[in-house]
Amino acid sequence: MPRISRNGLFVGLMFISCLTSAQDPADIALKQNYLRANISTLDMNDNDDFSSFAMLDSVLNRYHLYFTGEQHYTEGDFEVKWKVLKYLYQKAGVKILVIEHPPSYAYLLDHYMEKKDSVQYNQMVDYAPEGTKERIFYRNLYEFNKTKPREEQIRVTGVDIDYVKVYSTRALKEMINQRADKKEAFVRIQWEVGQMHAGKLKADSLLKKVAAEENTYKDFFGEEFKLFKRILWSISCECEPPSERKMDDPRWFRREEFMYRNYLSLMEEFPASKMYGQFGAKHISLLPASHWYNGFNWTSIAAKLNTRDSSMAKGKVLSILLSYAFEWNSPKGEKRLFNTTAAGQSFTLFKINNANSPFTMLSSHVHYLININYGEEQEMQYNQENDTYNIMDDEQYTMGGPVFGYQYWDRGVFSAGTEVRARYLKENKYLGGLGLHFELNTKGPRMHGYRLGMWFGGNIQAGVNFVYNTNYKRSAFFFRPEIAIARNLFSVGYGYNVTLYNKYLNEGINKHMLIARMFLPWWKD
Repeated sequence: MPRISRNGLFVGLMFISCLTSAQDPADIALKQNYLRANISTLDMNDNDDFSSFAMLDSVLNRYHLYFTGEQHYTEGDFEVKWKVLKYLYQKAGVKILVIEHPPSYAYLLDHYMEKKDSVQYNQMVDYAPEGTKERIFYRNLYEFNKTKPREEQIRVTGVDIDYVKVYSTRALKEMINQRADKKEAFVRIQWEVGQMHAGKLKADSLLKKVAAEENTYKDFFGEEFKLFKRILWSISCECEPPSERKMDDPRWFRREEFMYRNYLSLMEEFPASKMYGQFGAKHISLLPASHWYNGFNWTSIAAKLNTRDSSMAKGKVLSILLSYAFEWNSPKGEKRLFNTTAAGQSFTLFKINNANSPFTMLSSHVHYLININYGEEQEMQYNQENDTYNIMDDEQYTMGGPVFGYQYWDRGVFSAGTEVRARYLKENKYLGGLGLHFELNTKGPRMHGYRLGMWFGGNIQAGVNFVYNTNYKRSAFFFRPEIAIARNLFSVGYGYNVTLYNKYLNEGINKHMLIARMFLPWWKD
């Protein structure tokens, strides 16, 4: 589930396009009066009281698929997801939770729910620290399910592309090993899937084999045959995640179409089952729109499901947008309407699409809106989550930019240059980097230099450098350990020069150097 940075979020774009155009006081008063007549303060406590959702009761049976649209990892998201899921279970008979993760990941989570396997569960959510809302959500779902027979439990399934492929390996191994008694087919299919994971057979080639011998695979996987195919689809894409900084990246559109295809497979597998999913807000617009997603022609999963003839849910998709109070602190205009009308309540439901709704454009894309107000805590959490991710969202990327240093030699020398670093990250943690630096001394001996260095650490970095300086007549080669304090794209450091070779005649190299760096990022997409 690639995260979405604030600049790329559908919510902000939609509100800019939908809400900023009308500044007339009479129009704003009309809209506020409408909101006051279509409002419900929601009880999001973990209980079975759903009376505050009564506004939705009369419309639920019109729909087959239900979406809520969030900003990922923002305070309030999981409270909404849990309460809405329980509400839809009781009022609409929803028993399938669709998550913005690959089918393999969802299969393993669902396996945990069925087998009560805490070891399996901990492996699945090892990226989410103990006590976080995501862990609490799935623990709640486990407790909810364990008192019910399997046919009455909430199943978890996923529709996203598997970019990492770790979970697909684990899920397919689990699915195949459960059928070890089907010896002849077991050996063959185990070998074929093993060839795929070893890189000797592409997933799309295996899909062709499955299509050619469908009965063999159907007999082997039984009721999980369609799931097996969805897992293969999820790894057949063979593509990198879409760029968070290029909203017209074709991979966004490919991903959306892929998830739509998986939804169709789910509806074919469970034709009578209603489904609920909480996705990133950009995925829940009910209609295609050129103004919806950074000005590009964007058709969300919900729009595809709601408008295409190939969808069994055409015209039967309910969409609820989550809005966050801290985003709409503008001192004037409509941006404050939802928050001010909610009057400080933590969770407030608004009906957007009544026949007399003045929110003409917004109501064509979503039916309802939940305003979430957690105050400064909500904004702080959102900024921390997304600032970290915005800077470090790829495992590898390069950074480059100007470097300024003051080298305290016999007379003091100011140097300026440029540097490019290749940095390696894992799980959003900076592990190290390798850099090449060119500098030109602007005071003292006119020289240019080259430095090859390695750095390790996060905000406090340590590095080792090998430096060669020359002006064609004189030259020196020395080793420089360095320590620096880094913050975002800036760092200030101290280096100590150890001379290995010196041909500066009488001009010795003193030992100390202060260095300031500013990096300009070039991300690997």
